[in-house]
Amino acid sequence: MAREKKMLFVYVFFGVALIALGIFMLVREDLFKQIIIIALGLSALMSSIVSLVTLKRYQFSKFSFSSTLFKGITGIIIGVLAIVLPIVASMSVWNVLMYILASQFVIASFVLFSDALFLRKTEFAAKPLAIEGTVSLVFAILLFVFPTEAANLFIMLLAIIVIVVGITFILLGYFYAKRAKRVDITIEGEVE
Repeated sequence: MAREKKMLFVYVFFGVALIALGIFMLVREDLFKQIIIIALGLSALMSSIVSLVTLKRYQFSKFSFSSTLFKGITGIIIGVLAIVLPIVASMSVWNVLMYILASQFVIASFVLFSDALFLRKTEFAAKPLAIEGTVSLVFAILLFVFPTEAANLFIMLLAIIVIVVGITFILLGYFYAKRAKRVDITIEGEVE
């Protein structure tokens, strides 16, 4: 019985936390935009650091080595800017940052696709690079075409999804606790 209460608490806790996050996203959209920019900057920064750490793998081609090095350095610069600027500047830099990040995603997708083509001839897996390149290209297109509108729509849809998932967590917790209680009663009834 204690296990069911603990599980119910976990489900309700995460459900309430998700609902609060969804409401926060709807109410404080400007602050959440800053969080998204910082998250995209962190993504560009981490991807670039991984590129530089694995740079040795691209020595089979001067072009791959140079393009991966370029992607890594520009990604670190743009990632740091995307992390720092929303903290120190106003939201007026929003569109500029969106276009800078979109440019970084275009550069990254080009480098990733070319590296994937070159890596097909080696023992290294090229599929993860192609997938990352495709995702980068999709993000770039969305950011170039709809920088503000896409962000606003994305935040609203994401907030609604987060709230629905939070409600689902709470309901699952109650159904789980109710079912576990029934199973517990049935087991006790069979023992007697």
